[in-house]
Amino acid sequence: MNDPGRVHESTETLGVEDEHLGPEPSPFADRVRRRAHDGHDGHGQFRKFTAAVDFDEADPERSTVEAHIDASTIDTGMEARDAHLKSADCFDAGSYPELVFRSTHIERSGDGYRIQGDLTIRGET
Repeated sequence: MNDPGRVHESTETLGVEDEHLGPEPSPFADRVRRRAHDGHDGHGQFRKFTAAVDFDEADPERSTVEAHIDASTIDTGMEARDAHLKSADCFDAGSYPELVFRSTHIERSGDGYRIQGDLTIRGET
């Protein structure tokens, strides 16, 4: 990876043949914007995940990415917000301990790559 902690919305820059990422500590960023109770957008990161990347630079569309994210490791820097995100109101980490991302399409985009895929949260994709 050029910078394994650098995530841009649903796009990550790849520069590897085959890569397996994880576990802790990881800077896997939670890029989902959430309106916090105080009216500000919140950002956070998941501290524990594993990801498998099978990258074919000659034919990026044959590449795959699969990430398994430990929902209980969300860290926004605010304990009350983290507890809420882990609760049944949001991720329900007690019942659904894992979020899963599986790529469905990878293509060149500028000097990097765009990755599209399915994200499973609370058992729903």
